[in-house]
Amino acid sequence: MADELGGPGWYTCSVVRTGPAEGGDVVVMLHHEHPNKVFTDRWFVAVEKVKQEMLAVALFALASGYKVTALLEDSEQYAVCKRLYMVRP
Repeated sequence: MADELGGPGWYTCSVVRTGPAEGGDVVVMLHHEHPNKVFTDRWFVAVEKVKQEMLAVALFALASGYKVTALLEDSEQYAVCKRLYMVRP
């Protein structure tokens, strides 16, 4: 139940910004979409193994307005985002 408590786990979010960062990282700014928001407009770093695929998902979600579910290593700024899946509106 990370959506309510914070810390590691799954979060339903909107993508606010995304793109490449220095050093070859891919970053995604997420806005937690829950009545008890744990964070707003916070940057997360895409896990290295699937960073290009995660960038594609984030770009499509940003362009289309779809929400995403994100598996976050933690809810703190610049924590690793392990998975990112689009959710049909």
